[in-house]
Amino acid sequence: MPSDLFIKPGSAEQELRWAKIWMNQFKFFMAKYPGSESDKPVRVNGELIQPGPAKLKSQGHKTSSGKTDDVSGDAGSQKGKAGDGEPSGSEEAASQEKQLRTLGHFTAYNVIRFLKSKRDEGMPAWKRMKVIRALMVYRRVVLLLPDDDLIPLMMKMEEIIILERSREAGYDSVEEAVGKIDPSEIDAVQEFRRALRKDGKRLQTERSYVGKLKSFMMARGLTCLSDFDNIGAADVEAHLTDLAVDGNVAASTQNTAFHGLLAFFKLVLKRDMGKIEAIRANKGKQVPTVMSADEVGRVFDGLEGVHLVIAELLYGCGMRISEAVRLRVKDLDFDNRRIEIHQSKGGKSRVVPMPEELVEPLQRFMATRRALHEHDVADGRASVWLPHALAKKYPSAPRQFRWQYLFASSRFSKDPRTGRFHRHHLHHDTFPIHLRRAVEAAGITKHVTSHTFRHCFATHLLWDNTDIRRIQMLLGHSDVKTTMIYTHVDNRIGPVVVSPLDRLRAEVNSSEQDDEKGSGADEVRECGAAYAVRRPRVQPQSRFQSRASFRARGGPCSQAMVSCGAG
Repeated sequence: MPSDLFIKPGSAEQELRWAKIWMNQFKFFMAKYPGSESDKPVRVNGELIQPGPAKLKSQGHKTSSGKTDDVSGDAGSQKGKAGDGEPSGSEEAASQEKQLRTLGHFTAYNVIRFLKSKRDEGMPAWKRMKVIRALMVYRRVVLLLPDDDLIPLMMKMEEIIILERSREAGYDSVEEAVGKIDPSEIDAVQEFRRALRKDGKRLQTERSYVGKLKSFMMARGLTCLSDFDNIGAADVEAHLTDLAVDGNVAASTQNTAFHGLLAFFKLVLKRDMGKIEAIRANKGKQVPTVMSADEVGRVFDGLEGVHLVIAELLYGCGMRISEAVRLRVKDLDFDNRRIEIHQSKGGKSRVVPMPEELVEPLQRFMATRRALHEHDVADGRASVWLPHALAKKYPSAPRQFRWQYLFASSRFSKDPRTGRFHRHHLHHDTFPIHLRRAVEAAGITKHVTSHTFRHCFATHLLWDNTDIRRIQMLLGHSDVKTTMIYTHVDNRIGPVVVSPLDRLRAEVNSSEQDDEKGSGADEVRECGAAYAVRRPRVQPQSRFQSRASFRARGGPCSQAMVSCGAG
């Protein structure tokens, strides 16, 4: 986990001692503030965490006598076992009941409530990270239960730690946190850029939002920030309607304009835009393009080097192209076969399994990347862009190997915000060029893009009967409805629908056989129709599928998912 950047774990005994201390405080908090049914769910890294008791079963280990040990970790429940003999049946039942009651309240939602109470008491984020770590240790070591639901809390706390340390260092000033602003731009645009950068928005988002603001100002005849004094929700509503009716723009373009203006009202004007009832652009229902496993293998055969590794990451882990090229060295955990994805779409983070097929290629690529970094260090040019002004908080971090981009560019480039030169990651447009050539060489006529591999990842896992909720987690979707679109791609789900054309052809073939054989016509007709309906589709194997490792995997990262408990 990336948490070791901030928290240095001690010995196992020390971690267990702190785990019990914080668990006792958590129990005290739950006894004092048990919560209520009116509690609202909270969102952490895009994941909706619901209130209410956890539906967990006791998983205590059995002793030599066949009885289940109490794993609640409560000192009182262990008292008397060493010298008083075996506990009575009533005592054991009470202990089990107490344990299940403890587990029922030991949810991510209640941990969030506990952390918020510590925040209100003035506890800094790095100490709250220790609390999460201690509770995770208690889950694993004492209760013998998984701690997967607490991982998003730890990853979110890491982001809060970075923000807190940046602000403590005084990086909210325009010169340090914002970077360079063109003084010749309109004052409204300058203020919007400052606000977006302080809010942690990416450069791509900044460019998109600023472009929509400029279009709005041009359409309404606005020239400066003071002109917005008379601008309200009605003007925004009219502008969005004009985009949909007269401009005939796509729904995504109109939505970007809406969110950009919403951010401007909130961050710069400091007022609520109000309710918008504009005519929305029609967003048709799109079914993702999905390649078969054979087609994926043929595309892989047309790629090599870094572009093959990126393609296998997209297909094997369900990554977006932006997530793959932004991977840093520290994000790869070879021991646990996991890859961490940070600051993805919507600022979310998640962990995905590392396919066994990619372990050796990534390790070779890591060695090559280390050699390039050592060359940069020797030249005194080693530098990489870091988020949230960490480069000023930790001056040596940009030169550390762990923070470098895995897929680095061959040359240094200038940061458009700060003007400094760094070795950035590969440009997003580099891979699609090589992908397009590979698709053409494979003779595939489908519209294949970088995102198609993500669609293939989800659909092929669905074909392998992977739970839809697990696929949602691996893709990083906030709502399972977004993941459900892949069920429309899978024609293997639900009853088989036989085309009338296929049925007609089967009947014609059956009739021809009747004329030739004469006797047994009815039986032949039934057999012919049944074979036409039920015969399996056989697809040719590509060179990629013929590999024993690919056949053994049975799909994208299936072995890694099993090892991580995701299968």
